[in-house]
Amino acid sequence: MSNTKICVYAIAKNEDMFVDRFMDSMAEADCVVVLDTGSTDNTVQKLRDRGAVVSVREINPWRFDVARNESMKLIPHDADVCVCVDLDEVFEPGWANTIRKHWQKGVTEKARYAYAWDHDSDGEPRTVIWYEKMHDNSGNWEWRMPVHEALTYKNAGDPKTILIPKEDLFLHHYPDNTKSRGQYLDLMRMATSEKPRGYMEHYYLGRELTFYQKWDEAVAVLEFTTRHLFANQNKFLGNQAAAYGFLGKSYEELGRLHDAETAFVYGAGLIHNTREPLINLMNFYYRHKRWHSLIDAGERAIRIGYVPTVWYEDFNNYGYIPHDLLAIGYWNVGLVDKGREHAELAAGFKPDDERLQANLKWFTGDLP
Repeated sequence: MSNTKICVYAIAKNEDMFVDRFMDSMAEADCVVVLDTGSTDNTVQKLRDRGAVVSVREINPWRFDVARNESMKLIPHDADVCVCVDLDEVFEPGWANTIRKHWQKGVTEKARYAYAWDHDSDGEPRTVIWYEKMHDNSGNWEWRMPVHEALTYKNAGDPKTILIPKEDLFLHHYPDNTKSRGQYLDLMRMATSEKPRGYMEHYYLGRELTFYQKWDEAVAVLEFTTRHLFANQNKFLGNQAAAYGFLGKSYEELGRLHDAETAFVYGAGLIHNTREPLINLMNFYYRHKRWHSLIDAGERAIRIGYVPTVWYEDFNNYGYIPHDLLAIGYWNVGLVDKGREHAELAAGFKPDDERLQANLKWFTGDLP
């Protein structure tokens, strides 16, 4: 609806390098409100100069959910749509009109849309997560969890979710990679202490522990998560499969290869409309030179077409990766023609990749 009022709300701290790009992108909104949590650079003044309404408040001890909920209080009462965005994120142009086209005023609802968490060397989206950080202004929403905070409906029942295709709405993340995320692990430990049986809290903690290569602790958390918290859950299958992937990786790092394979196989059996768990399994077989098993997993993977909105997507898993691994697998079992077929497909997805092009020349006998 053309008269739908959109408010962007954000939190910020020492992000003056992003202000102009952020405000250029958010200029399509009717208003932008920002909670600054203690900047010592020019973030506050630059935002105000560009027209944002900025309030300053330090959050101590730090929690992302508290900061988000405080920023939500800045949203004007006459806003219809509330869009939570960070300063290192930008929408593709035309985003506001897309929201107005999809939104129904007076209905309790949120939106689900594509978020490019990172990009490849050509600037194309690589890892895509389907976000739900856009909601109505009914006052029925709050953020929960100290980190990886989730938008939560405070009342009983499930509100309507609008699915907006990524062709219509795409949010891109361009972070400052020098900025520390070192507080995340402690915040996830806090989250699990607050909710001892929270499955998403334990999933995120287990994942974070693998990032820090704390393999024994990751196994303990992820075993508890997969065996007790995710058990008999018929939702969040993408997260469940991912949890088994992180558990398999942790087992593998500890030399527990049978347990690792079991975890990867179980994860691949949980969800059948995304390639990611099967790619995890392929990579395991590649690392251990189990070529026939790699081929079996790979052939199953490539039969899965791209299905959006699963939860998490690595676009390369729908491009060169399975074909690259299949080419290597077929070569090693002596099926050179099949290997060449997949080497051609892999190279076709990345024509500038020297390794993939060299692999193709190896199959075709064109190496000098």
